[in-house]
Amino acid sequence: MRGVRQNNLRSVDVDLPRGALTVITGVSGSGKSSLATDTLYAEGQRRYLESVSTHARRFLERVPRPDLDGVTGLSPAVSLKQRSRVRTARSTVGTSTEMHDYLRLLFARVGQVFCDRCGIEVPRWTVAEIAEHWAGGRDQRLVISFPVPVNEAGADATRRALQSRGYLRVMGVGGMETLREASAGAREWEVVQDRVRARNRRRLTEALEAAFAEGHGRATVHPEG
Repeated sequence: MRGVRQNNLRSVDVDLPRGALTVITGVSGSGKSSLATDTLYAEGQRRYLESVSTHARRFLERVPRPDLDGVTGLSPAVSLKQRSRVRTARSTVGTSTEMHDYLRLLFARVGQVFCDRCGIEVPRWTVAEIAEHWAGGRDQRLVISFPVPVNEAGADATRRALQSRGYLRVMGVGGMETLREASAGAREWEVVQDRVRARNRRRLTEALEAAFAEGHGRATVHPEG
């Protein structure tokens, strides 16, 4: 930063190394906040806001340009103050700055998921890819199921709700069971959507689509036996 004249600063020149922890200290009134918050943070925010669209800028707070000759090598900045404006104790830097939403989206879109037990990568399957995987192998009988949480009102209420929609069987520990035989103490049931031959690609695809819809994005393929 060159020629910083913000507030009580008088043409101050400062070089701050990137990737390092820099502590600004001094007596009261020496210009610590003027340099860190009113200059460094304000200019970083102002430049970031200039990069967004004109439409988005209408909904954002205008940041005044700090009084200085110039600054180079500056990144978008985040400023944390001593007082907390968020009442919940579970707030973090990520949630307070809304960076958590973008990081979560980034990891969901481009992140690689690996099984913590076997170390194999877990891909994002589509209905077409699953159907192609099973239809390309041997022609075996498959059971397609989806998870349903057991209703808080009890297992009987969950049974009635499933029966009203035409579902009659679940996958148990020993194989397929009727709804009446399903464990009342389980947290969720694997409800059978259909039994299909692997080579019957059309019916397999329809069963998978229905299972994903009923299971809110979760479905299971059980090869019989």
